[in-house]
Amino acid sequence: MSIRAHRIIEFKLEASSFDLWHNEKFMQFLEEEVRLSSNLNLYGTGLLEVPVEVLERAVRMADELGLDEDNVEGLQQDIVAANSTRNESVSYYCC
Repeated sequence: MSIRAHRIIEFKLEASSFDLWHNEKFMQFLEEEVRLSSNLNLYGTGLLEVPVEVLERAVRMADELGLDEDNVEGLQQDIVAANSTRNESVSYYCC
């Protein structure tokens, strides 16, 4: 059995949903939920896969996590997009 690496031909990014480095509480939440640090390199760059249920929990905890209206709206849009394609998670490219 092997794990193959594939070259990416096209990578399309949409508007930023959140900024990790400006919200320590949300970073800690993602670390606990999806092992944020193991998905990003030394510079905080990499692919992050976040289950929809984790995003929904973050939206419910917005005040506690220090998420502003723009962050909540971005996460809600990501949840809707994932649900519309029947994806159980949302992929983020952090850079």
